[in-house]
Amino acid sequence: MRRALKNQPGFTGLVVGAFVWNFAFQFAGPFFNVYLVSELHASLLMVGLVTGISSLFDLVGTFFWPPGRPERARWVMVISGLVIPIFPLAWVFITQPWQVGFINAGAGYFGPVITWLILTCCLN
Repeated sequence: MRRALKNQPGFTGLVVGAFVWNFAFQFAGPFFNVYLVSELHASLLMVGLVTGISSLFDLVGTFFWPPGRPERARWVMVISGLVIPIFPLAWVFITQPWQVGFINAGAGYFGPVITWLILTCCLN
């Protein structure tokens, strides 16, 4: 493993980038729901609905971003790299709990992109 990381700098970058990406989302993710309840006064039903929207659009995104097309990997990486960071920043403009549904729909749709890219890079 150590030799693979040393001899393949692209793979090392992928591993480090995936670690930082996943750590950031896993660390910050729960605090969005806390903000939704404490500052926007969302009910538990609303939190469940907007979370469900994310899962629904994750399924849609999974079917749109199929693995196995490496010729699209660079284009997808550029688009997703520009679009995905917008979703956490969009929380600044949220004034009503139902508006979070739009953020979660977009984040859920583009969420499978990272998985698609990792699969494409590892399989080729």
